[in-house]
Amino acid sequence: MDPYHSVTMLARTMIMHIAADKGAKAGKSFEFYVNHLVDEGFISPHARGWVDKIRNLGNKYVHRLDEATKEDAELTLKFIMYLLIYVYQLPNEVGGA
Repeated sequence: MDPYHSVTMLARTMIMHIAADKGAKAGKSFEFYVNHLVDEGFISPHARGWVDKIRNLGNKYVHRLDEATKEDAELTLKFIMYLLIYVYQLPNEVGGA
């Protein structure tokens, strides 16, 4: 498995764990976790396209052994970086959370 493949797979898992950390019930679908993050304001409705892209990439690389591209991995990492900053870092910097 190439490293870019792993990045896209891990991103989906991270989104699910972030949602669970923010109150979503375990054992649900990826869509449930995304909806939870959107409904709770952790992901903007405008960023839904990013999440759909990550979902599609993850589905592609789970069900087919295609090699992921560097561009796929970079896009995925960028979204995860912003999500982690928004969910965890920013609230702590202003004394909330």
